Amino acid sequence: MDAIDLKPLENLGNYDFSLEGDVAENFELKQNLSSQQLDVVLKHPILEMILEERSILMLNVNAKLKGSSSSVADVLMIFIELPKKECPAPIKPELNPPSFSSTNYVFTTFTNTTGSLGAVRAYSESNNAMFHYMLEVGNETLAQRLSIEPFSGELMLYGSLEVGNYLFNVSAENLETHEWARTQAVLKVSEKEQCKIYEGVTVEKTLVIKHVDEERRYYGLWDMRFNENCTFYIADIWPKEKEYLYVNESTNKLDLLAVDREDAMFRNMSDAQIIVQLKLICGAQPNPNPLPLNHTRSARTLEPLEHIYSQDISYSPDTMWLHLLIDDINDNAPQFKYKYSRDYLGYPASKVPLDVYPEYLIKIEATDLDLNLNGKIRYSMRNNLYFDIEPETGIIYPKGMLLQPQQQTELIILATDQDGQGLVSGTVIVVKGLSPDFCTLITLRGNSSKSLSEISKELREKTGYAVRIIKMSYVPQMQMRADTDGLICKAWIYAYRDQQLVETKELQEKILVKSPEASIVNVESYDEAAQQFSAPPKSSSNLGYIIAVSILSLVSGLSIAFIIWQYYYNGQQMPFFNCNTKATSSDHHRSNNGGGGCHAQECSHGRDNGSECTACSNNYSATAPSHHVKFSNLVDNDNT
Repeated sequence: MDAIDLKPLENLGNYDFSLEGDVAENFELKQNLSSQQLDVVLKHPILEMILEERSILMLNVNAKLKGSSSSVADVLMIFIELPKKECPAPIKPELNPPSFSSTNYVFTTFTNTTGSLGAVRAYSESNNAMFHYMLEVGNETLAQRLSIEPFSGELMLYGSLEVGNYLFNVSAENLETHEWARTQAVLKVSEKEQCKIYEGVTVEKTLVIKHVDEERRYYGLWDMRFNENCTFYIADIWPKEKEYLYVNESTNKLDLLAVDREDAMFRNMSDAQIIVQLKLICGAQPNPNPLPLNHTRSARTLEPLEHIYSQDISYSPDTMWLHLLIDDINDNAPQFKYKYSRDYLGYPASKVPLDVYPEYLIKIEATDLDLNLNGKIRYSMRNNLYFDIEPETGIIYPKGMLLQPQQQTELIILATDQDGQGLVSGTVIVVKGLSPDFCTLITLRGNSSKSLSEISKELREKTGYAVRIIKMSYVPQMQMRADTDGLICKAWIYAYRDQQLVETKELQEKILVKSPEASIVNVESYDEAAQQFSAPPKSSSNLGYIIAVSILSLVSGLSIAFIIWQYYYNGQQMPFFNCNTKATSSDHHRSNNGGGGCHAQECSHGRDNGSECTACSNNYSATAPSHHVKFSNLVDNDNT
C-alpha cells in the first residue's frame, strides 16, 4: 500500500486535516486542491515487529474548519488490514552502534559524600535498543568503591574518597547487535561541603509549589539569582529517571522541558510532580554543582533524595524546595480493551426461541490515561439496524430488527473522552446470527465460584474450539449430595473453528465422547433441551382431587345398582309408595271372599277424607293374613 485516496469535501482548502492513530507518524496527509483530493501516503516503512504483532491498523483523519474555535468537525476512521507472513526467514539485525551524548563526562563530589553521582546514557537510531553498561577503572581504590547499574548507567559511590581527580572509562554494548562504544569520565573529589552564608541572608521560602501543564516547555521557570551576592544551585532532583530541568547559562534561570504526566516514572504518585532541592550559595565561592547543558547533573547529597512530602520538610536557612505539580491535559485518546480481530460474536437469530436470548450482547470497555473530565469516556455507535450502545456503560443491546441465521453485521464503536467532546478512538465488532443448530446447552458442576471468562477458557482448552458463552446461570440441584455445593451451572454456548461455526452434534462428540470431563454433566442441543422441559409437571393436589372424585363416583354408582337389584329382583314394595297406589289383584280377591277390604278408589286425597283412608288401611291390616303373598299364587288364582 502506497497511498489512500479520499475525497471528503468539495472545498478542501477550507479545512485543516490531521492524522492520528496507530503508527500515524509513518503516514502523512497530502492535499491536492486541483482535484479536491486528500491522500494518506505511507512516508516510512512500518516496523517488522508491528507487522508481526498486529493484524490491522486504525487511523483517524480529523477535519476542522479553518478559523473555527470549535473542536474537530468530523472524524474518518481508516482500517488497514496488514498482510500475514508465513514462516518469515530470520533477518539479521541492522548495524546500530551506540553513541554517547558527550565524549567526556565530569562528575563532582566531596570527601564526605556517597551515593548516586549521576548517570551515563547511550543512544542509538533505534528508540527500543537496550544497552549494557560496564566500567573500566584503573585506580584500585576507585574500582572498589565505584559501580555502575548495568542497564540504567547510574553511577554509585559506596565509600569516601580523598581529594583528587579520578579517571575511568564507561562502555555500552547494544544487546541486539553486540556493537559497543566507549567514553571517558572524570570524578572530581573536593573538600567537605560547607555552606557559607553571609550573616542575615536566608531563603525567603522553604517551600514553593508551582503548577505546570504537561507537554509544554517552560522558560525562566525560576530565577536562580537570589540577590547580587547569592545564587541558588540544584542540589538534587526527584524523580531521577529523566532530567527535565536544567539551568540556562545565558539567563541563569531554570528551564523545563516538556513533561509527559503519564510517564512511567510518575506511575506510583498520587499527583505527578517534580521535586527540586535548591541550595543557596553566597559570595565569591564557586558553584559546587554546575549544570552546563552538555554535562550530566553532578554531586548528589549524602542521602539520595526520595519522595519528599511537604509535612516532612525541615527548615534550613540555605535550602528551598521547589515542587512542580504536573497538570493534566487531554493528550491521550481512549484505548479499547476489546481489540479488533477476525473473530466474531454470535447472537441468537430470528428463529431461535426467546429463552436463549441474553440480556445484552457485550459490554465494551475503554480506558483513558488522562484524569477527571479528560478521562471521562462516552460511547457511541454508528447507525445500525440491529444493535445500539448505552453511552455511559458501553453495554451493547438489541435494538429492533433481528439477525437472520448466518447473517453478519459490523458494529463501529466509538469512545470519546471529555464526556463526548474530546479525542476519539474506535473499534469494530462483527456479529453473526446463530440458528438453533449452533446453540448448545452445557451443564457443569462445581463451578459456582468461576466467572464467565474462566468457564469459557476451560471449555476452549478442553475442546480446542473458540467457545463463547451466550448466557449463563447457576441453579440448585434437584438431589443434593453431601459432597456437592448444591449448585450447577447451565450455560448456552456456541463454538467456532477457523471462523466457521461448529454444530451441536460435533461439539457433543468432542466433549462427551472424545474428551469427557467429570465436571461436565451434559451437553444438549436446543431440541433436546426443549423436549426435557416441554411437558409441564402434574400438580399433586389436582391428582388427589381427580382420584377422590373417581372413587366417589364409583361408590355412588354401585349403591344405585344395589338398590335397583334389591327391590326389583326380590319383589319388595318400594317404601316410597303411598295410599293413592292402585289395589292389586290380591286385594280384590280378599274383598270378594267377604274379608273387609278397602278399594283404592274409595280413598281420596282431600283434606276431609284423610281419616277415612287411614281407617280403611287399619281395617285391612287387621283382617289381612300375616304371611306374604307370592307372585305364583296370584297367577294361579287368575287362571281359575
